[in-house]
Parts: sequence; structure tokens; C-alpha cells
Amino acid sequence: MEESDKKAWVRFRYPRWMYAGPAICGIPREASLGFLNGWYAHNGVSLKNPRLGYVCVSEDLTGEFGLCGYFKEYDHDLAPEERLQFSKGEVPPPFDPTKRLRPPEAEWNEERLAKGARNYALEYCRNGIRELVAVVGQERALALGKRAARLTGLQQSQQLMAMLDCQDGDHREAGRFLARAFAGMGDTVEEVDGWQNLSFAQTGLRAVRGMGPEDRANMLACWVELWRGAIDSQRSFKTVSVEDIGETLIWTIKMREKA
Repeated sequence: MEESDKKAWVRFRYPRWMYAGPAICGIPREASLGFLNGWYAHNGVSLKNPRLGYVCVSEDLTGEFGLCGYFKEYDHDLAPEERLQFSKGEVPPPFDPTKRLRPPEAEWNEERLAKGARNYALEYCRNGIRELVAVVGQERALALGKRAARLTGLQQSQQLMAMLDCQDGDHREAGRFLARAFAGMGDTVEEVDGWQNLSFAQTGLRAVRGMGPEDRANMLACWVELWRGAIDSQRSFKTVSVEDIGETLIWTIKMREKA
């Protein structure tokens, strides 16, 4: 919400998508401070405007009214410690839907907005895994990343199937689910049916497009676990194997009798 040419508010109300359900109870405040310092307070640097800073008036993880604050352009260049400030107690102006900023429809149609949302979410994963490797090393980063990806797939499987109008069934239904998910990513999927298993080739690989060999390998290792988790959450037990042959992934799904 724009208050003036030099000041604009942002407020994220509950429920927060990134802290689904009761998960928010287990997130430390340091996570919030990391976002504020690394993102909001860094926008001035990213936009090459050394006068732009962020003032936080409320945080999620301190039990206030959501993440809220304002971007402000000062009359002087900001030192690094000035880019993030706190002013608890301030409240944003009343919300006026007629003044809500919207992207120009001629340039940002529904399809492009959907692609933007997809790319935005993917960059969380791509950048997060890359930076985690830099902080804790590849072995520890992959252990954490693969576990987080698998848990996400397990937790969100039913919701994803409903979004894609897929059924919780046998290996063929599981293949249709993955094929629709990957096609929705903008990838190309060529399916090959068999009597005891289902295989298909996924090309395009939007999730790792443009990444160097090491970053690509790390991202793919976690990416595959996301979808293995989604399949393992289904009623019937299946095995999911993946072969990486350059620009293509070959996915094979088989039924199994025991967990």
C-alpha cells in the first residue's frame, strides 16, 4: 500500500503459506530476522538505491499481527546497519482495494502470472540449496535438503493430487499425477506404458534450467525426493526410480506388495 512517493507498506496476514498449519509454532524468530536482513533490508542494494531501507513494525514469529512494515526512501545513503530498522507499535493505513497495485494486464495475463508464481517458488529451492551447501557443506546440505523435500512431498501429496484432478490409485495413476505435475512446470513428458510398470521421459527440466553441473546435481537430488515422497504418501505402495541421461529424466514407477 503506497502511502507516498517515498513510503510504501506491506502486510502479510495469517495464515502464512510458508508456515502451514501449526508449523509456525516451531519456527524461531531468527528465521524472520534472516528474511528481514537478507531480503527486505537488501532491496535497496539490489535495486541500486542506497537510500532505500525497510522499517519493520510487526513480525509473525513474535505473535503480532503478521509480517508488516514499510519501505522508505531516506534523504541520505544508508549504512548497512541502517537498512533494517524496527518501529513496533506503528500500524499501516486502512486497506483501500481501489489503490491496490496491480501488474498491467496487457503485459501480465493470467498465464504469465502463473508462470511467475512457479518461477518464484522454484527460486526458493534453487537458491536455498545452493546457499545451504556453501554454509554446511554438500553432504550435510543434501541430507537436510532431501529430507525436507521428501517430507514436503509426503505432506502435500493429497492436496497436489486434488489440484491436478488425479486419483490415489495404482502405478498408472501415480504416473499420470507426476506427468501432469511436470507438464504444468512447462516440461515435456512422453509416457510409455508397460504391463508391470510405467515409465516416462521428462525433458525441459525447468527446475534445474541454467544451473551449473554441481548445482544441478544437488538440486536434482532433492527434487527427485520431493516426488518420491508424494508417491510414498499414497495408499498402495510403489517404487520410484529415476535415471538421469543428460537433459532427460526417465521415471519408472512399479507396484510393490510391502512397505
